[in-house]
Amino acid sequence: MTRVRIVDIAKAFGPIWAVRGVTLEIGEGEFFSLLGPSGCGKTTTLRIIAGLERPTRGEIWFGEERVTAVPPQFRNIGLVFQSYAVFPTMTVYDNVAYGLRIRRLPEAEIRRRVFAVLEMVGMEALADRMPGRISGGQMQRVALARAVAIRPRLLLLDEPLSNLDAKLRVEVRAEIRRLQREVGITTIYVTHDQEEALSLSDRVGVMNHGILEQVARPDEIYRHPATRFVAGFVGEGTILQGVLTRDGDRCRVVVGDHIAFDVEPSVAASPGPVWVCIRPEALRLARAAAPGAPVASGVVEHTEFVGPTVRADIRVPGLARTLRLSGSSVDLAGGVPLGAQVRVEIGPAGIAIGPER
Repeated sequence: MTRVRIVDIAKAFGPIWAVRGVTLEIGEGEFFSLLGPSGCGKTTTLRIIAGLERPTRGEIWFGEERVTAVPPQFRNIGLVFQSYAVFPTMTVYDNVAYGLRIRRLPEAEIRRRVFAVLEMVGMEALADRMPGRISGGQMQRVALARAVAIRPRLLLLDEPLSNLDAKLRVEVRAEIRRLQREVGITTIYVTHDQEEALSLSDRVGVMNHGILEQVARPDEIYRHPATRFVAGFVGEGTILQGVLTRDGDRCRVVVGDHIAFDVEPSVAASPGPVWVCIRPEALRLARAAAPGAPVASGVVEHTEFVGPTVRADIRVPGLARTLRLSGSSVDLAGGVPLGAQVRVEIGPAGIAIGPER
C-alpha cells in the first residue's frame, strides 16, 4: 500500500490550464475518487500521477519517493482504462499474464498469480477464451485482473465503467470495490458519475475547471457541499438565491417572496447573500404541516415514475426554479398528479447553504 502526495500540481496545454494548483494527500489503502464533468481536469490529474503526462509545475510523491520525473514503467502502477485495452489476439489468461511476463517471472509463479486474480474476479473458468468471445463486463474484469496481477503499489482507474450498460455498471463497480478491499491497494478512480463516486469511495475530490473544489467523505460532499458548484453537481436539488440574517444564535434564511426557515448556526454562512440548495428529501407534501414549518404552494409541472420513487417538479410563485420532490412510489401514488395544486413543507434536513462569491 502506498500513500500518495500531490503538491501544487498544474498542467498547461498551450494557453489552456487543464489543472491548476491541485494539492492532495491520499492515504494507504484508501479508495479515492476524482469526480467532475468532462473537461474539468480529472483525467489529466490521473495521467500526471501515472507519469503519462509531465506537470507544468508541482510534485508527485509515492510514500517517501519523489516520482515526478520517474517514467511510468518504473512507477509500479496498475492502470485500467475506459476502453478495456485488452489485447484481442491473446486469451484471457495471456492478457492477465502479460505484465508478469514483461517482468520475467517464472512461468509457475505467473500461472499461480494469474489464476489467483482470475478467481478473484470470477473469470477462472474463461481463462482460455479469446476477448471476442466474452462480454464487455467480462473484458473489464480481465483488464482489472491484469492490473492487479502485477501487485502494483497504486491502482488507477479512468472511467472504467463508461462503456457498460446501467445494470452491468452496478455489478462491476461492486466487484471493483470488493477486490480493492480484499487486496488492500491504494486506488484512485476517475469518473463523471456521481453515483459511482459516492458508492465506491472512502473520500471524493470534486473538480471544476482544473481546481479541486472540495475533498471530503461522500456523505459530507452530499450534505455539506462547500461551493455552489458542488451542491449543483452532486445529487439532486434546487439551488436558489437567498439572504441570511443572524439574531443572536438564530440564523434565518429568506428565499423568494415569502419562504423563510431557520438553519443551524454551525452550518450557516456569514449574514448576507447566500446560495441555498434544497434537496428532494427536504420536501414533503404538506397535508398537515408541523406548526411553524415553512410551507410553499405551487403547481406540479413535471412528474417521473422511476420504480421505487416518484419525482415531481413543483413551480412555486416567486422562485426562480422549480422545487424537486422525491418520495416512495407507494407513499406518493396518486398524490402528485400533473397540474395539481399542492402544498409542500420544507424541513431543515436536506438543506445546504453557502456564501455567494
